[in-house]
Amino acid sequence: MPSQTSIAGADTCRARRAVLGRLYGRAPLPELVGLDSPLDLVFSLLSRTVTSAEGNTGLLIGPRGCGKSAVVQRALGMLEAKHGHTAPASASTPKYHVVRLSGFVHTTDRIALRDIARQLLIEQDLENILIGSFADAFTYILNLLRSSGEEAVPPVLFILEEFDLLAQHPKQSLLYTLFDIAQSQQTPIAVLGITARIDVMDLLEKRVKSRFSHRQIYVQCPQKKNDF
Repeated sequence: MPSQTSIAGADTCRARRAVLGRLYGRAPLPELVGLDSPLDLVFSLLSRTVTSAEGNTGLLIGPRGCGKSAVVQRALGMLEAKHGHTAPASASTPKYHVVRLSGFVHTTDRIALRDIARQLLIEQDLENILIGSFADAFTYILNLLRSSGEEAVPPVLFILEEFDLLAQHPKQSLLYTLFDIAQSQQTPIAVLGITARIDVMDLLEKRVKSRFSHRQIYVQCPQKKNDF
């Protein structure tokens, strides 16, 4: 019989911490090699929304494992280091909001809307918010942010992981509403989709495409052996 190999408890704890750190975003970011260009573009897109109240939309496209999510996480870290996530006047008033959605988790627009309300720290009764169309409910959420003490709505940065799965929702109400608000400059929001599908534009309905800036940022795997 083959000999049994025991695993030390300390090794199990280290493995558990590593897995949970990756799942909850607590793990330190890896060194970004050869990703300076997409990092600069992503940071510029998000920064203009925070500093100049621009409405921006874009797609970050690249194969799995090439560093797309790491680029976005590093850009958000740079944004917080430069501008600060909290307004100087009040520690309880964020200078901007970050909303993260994933096509793996938010399988319907209603689930996505509920999580948007939760991440924006809306303490009101969600059942009242979720009544009506997606656009009406989302507008109501933004109005609640405006009435929290400031006349203007703080910029909101939407990070959409697995963008192609979100594009497969019926009627694409989520994407249409976000792109429409960003294009009309009603509220300073940035919408950054992350996907591994290079043909993702073919999944978008015509009305959604018409409101998208068609800004596409490509991320590639290292081309040289030493970089890899």
